Amino acid sequence: ARAMEDSDLAESHADSVHIVGTWDYMSPEQASPGSSLIDTRADVYALGVILYQLLVDALPFKVWTIPGRAARQREICAVEPPRPSSVARTILQRDTTLAEKRAITPQGLLRELEGDLDWIVMRCLEKDRDQRYPTPEALSADIQRYLEFLPTLAGPPKLARKLRRFLK
Repeated sequence: ARAMEDSDLAESHADSVHIVGTWDYMSPEQASPGSSLIDTRADVYALGVILYQLLVDALPFKVWTIPGRAARQREICAVEPPRPSSVARTILQRDTTLAEKRAITPQGLLRELEGDLDWIVMRCLEKDRDQRYPTPEALSADIQRYLEFLPTLAGPPKLARKLRRFLK
């Protein structure tokens, strides 16, 4: 969501505070005005939001409901989204439609989401773009491994990463 080469468009927006994109699907680097760090990992983030929606019929954030650009940027850049299984658990406590639409029991849906699916989605939604899948193809390959009952590359955050995030 930016001009990729030297052009009038790139020059006119280089120092601009314009943000291009849909807030709910925007990666942290896209939400930061003037960021030149936008690459395919921003697409992986957006694909993670879509996967999240497919799994639990909800967005990881409802950024569009937050008034003010600065508050939206803080939400995208600093707040960790809940895991899909946590959202599903909350939804299923009041309504089993989420499971029924998937022709599965509520307990079965939670079992499917917990573990690899949670970690695949959360890897896509990492705030640190270096912790995301490097390309949509890498994400696709991990989903394929999941579907073939093979070990996935995604997994729970390591202790060192948790500590760095806490200190930050």
